[in-house]
Amino acid sequence: PPPVPPQRRPRPRNAWIDSGSGLSHLMRQWRDTPQSGVWREAKQRFQAALAEAERLRDERAAAADAYAGQAAAYEALHAARLAAERDAAALARVREDLPGAEAALARAQQQLADAEQAHQAHLARRPGFSVSLFTMGRAARAWHADEAGAAGLAADARKAREAA
Repeated sequence: PPPVPPQRRPRPRNAWIDSGSGLSHLMRQWRDTPQSGVWREAKQRFQAALAEAERLRDERAAAADAYAGQAAAYEALHAARLAAERDAAALARVREDLPGAEAALARAQQQLADAEQAHQAHLARRPGFSVSLFTMGRAARAWHADEAGAAGLAADARKAREAA
């Protein structure tokens, strides 16, 4: 008779495998439970967690940028306050000078109105052809000389008004 094959001894069971912990236990549990919708739910939870992580990262980056720019913002604020104080002082000085400037402007406008009125009156007194002929041009020459003076006065009054 043929020799009897040696019997295989049963493998000893590991206490850890039988404890229900570990990957094999998880795989058996996954195999035994229905899996409808689990992947979709896991994917949604992952996408929500990823969106939250990105939002927190962006928020942290914005806070870091704001913190980095804080010193420059304080410098700009200090410079703006100094400029506002200087401008307030300049405004006070200008307000002190304003009544005098307004009075000078009113005088200049009145002088301009008077000069233009005198110039218009002079233009109305232009000698005609017969007067120029009988005075042999003397009246026309005198009128033109006076015209230059009246026009010059009006121009000077306009310059004074612009300066005021």
